[in-house]
Amino acid sequence: MKLRPSIFDSKSEAEIFRSLSSRWTPKLALYPSVPFPKIIEVSGEELRPKERDFFYKTNIDYTFCVGSGRPILSIEFDGIGGGYSKNGAYIPARPTIDPYRKLKLDFKLKLARKVNYPFVVVSYDEARMFDSDESLMFLDGIIGEVVAQDEFQRRVAEMYEESRPEIGRIEGADRDELLQDLVLAAEVEAEMAVDPVAQKASQYECLASDRKLAQRISESYLHDPPLPDMKDFFDVRALKARIAGIQKAVEVGYEITVDTPKGHVREAVWLRNFEGLGISPSSIAKKIAEYLVFKRACGDQAV
Repeated sequence: MKLRPSIFDSKSEAEIFRSLSSRWTPKLALYPSVPFPKIIEVSGEELRPKERDFFYKTNIDYTFCVGSGRPILSIEFDGIGGGYSKNGAYIPARPTIDPYRKLKLDFKLKLARKVNYPFVVVSYDEARMFDSDESLMFLDGIIGEVVAQDEFQRRVAEMYEESRPEIGRIEGADRDELLQDLVLAAEVEAEMAVDPVAQKASQYECLASDRKLAQRISESYLHDPPLPDMKDFFDVRALKARIAGIQKAVEVGYEITVDTPKGHVREAVWLRNFEGLGISPSSIAKKIAEYLVFKRACGDQAV
């Protein structure tokens, strides 16, 4: 018996925790190794005996909470298996010595999905930096997406209450348009308030536009394997094939090219397809690509 030198299982986990903590606190409270029962509450009859035993013994690597202590996102760092989660299932990248690793992670993901709680499994791919100047990791894009969704829910409810008298005075198409504007405004305000990637992308794009340093000329979503071609939206068979292709994609991304006084600047960002509750890798890739391409276009002109 001896005292552990660290609460973290590896040096990498400790480094990621320090990086996330410096980025996201004091906006959010970040806790390491939180017992799973502190996040999700289940009754005894909801689990089989072996599941119950594992549930009460297992922890989650990183958990973000708002000021009240309410958890809004948990992250499992899979340094051993190098895997990731996708739509409630764990996808390992390599074999491990634990034959039950997928079973355990699938169980955690299943419980989180049942209560609509954002829980994602990531590894070194997502912990890489995409901008060393700001020390931004792809993982920050994931967190920003979830935190913005949580902030959106708060803001849209607040804005609805403030607009309730006006909403009550109108009806039909005018009422629908007002509600749509309210939702769009809440979504943009939430993203700009809490998502550092979206903030910087917007700031660099505005700077590039104001100073005529860049303008968009092409952009597109990327998928690997590539999606099948589709003649038009009336091609039902091809449309179904493309939908299936999106769901089966191993990696997704976004490519954007802008025209600058010095020529075209292009950025293509690829992410593993860790699609999940409140998490869209395609959306995250788009924001990162916008951030990088407009930052390059701005050159030394800081925002």
